[in-house]
Amino acid sequence: MEAEARRRRRQRTNHPAPSSSNAGSATVMPQLDDHRVGGEDGAQASASLLQHGLDWAEKLLVSQTRITSCGTREDFDGFLRDARGAVVVAQFTAPWCKACDAVNALTVDLARRHGRDVAFAKVDAGETGPGLCRDLGVKKLPWFQIYSPEGELLVSVHASRRNQKLIPRQVDQLKVLLLA
Repeated sequence: MEAEARRRRRQRTNHPAPSSSNAGSATVMPQLDDHRVGGEDGAQASASLLQHGLDWAEKLLVSQTRITSCGTREDFDGFLRDARGAVVVAQFTAPWCKACDAVNALTVDLARRHGRDVAFAKVDAGETGPGLCRDLGVKKLPWFQIYSPEGELLVSVHASRRNQKLIPRQVDQLKVLLLA
C-alpha cells in the first residue's frame, strides 16, 4: 500500500519530456523533477528554481507581446532601422534595478494594447554598458524613449511613479497623431 502511494506521488510530479517540435524553443518550461533537498541547501535550491521559473516566465511573456530585447548597441540600432514606419517605445532597464521590475508590467501592458502598431524594445543597460545610455541621454533607470515612425526621438523620460501614468497617454496620443 505504501509502495502504491509512492508510485502515485512520483507520477504526479513527473512532467512529460518536451516534444521534438518544441525542443530548444524559448517557451519550453525547464524540467523541475525530483528536486527534493532539505535544510539550507533546499532553501537555496528552491530559491534558484523559483528565480529560474520567473526568468523563463518573463522571457515567455516578452516573446508573446512582441517586445524585442536589445543587448548591444548594434541590436538597438538594428531594431530602430527595422522599426521604421512605426512608433517606437524603448524601455531602458537592468537586472539589478528594482524600480525597473515594477515598470516591466507597464511595458508588457503597452505592448499588448499596441503591439501591432507600435514597436517595443527592452534595452538591457547592464549588457550594453554605460556608453549606449550616455549616447542616448539616458540618465537613470528605468528610462523610456519614444521615437517617431521616421526615427526621430520625441520623448526621453525617467519612468518615475508620476511619469509611469503619463507614458501610456503619450503613446496613445503619438499613435493617433503619427499613424492616422
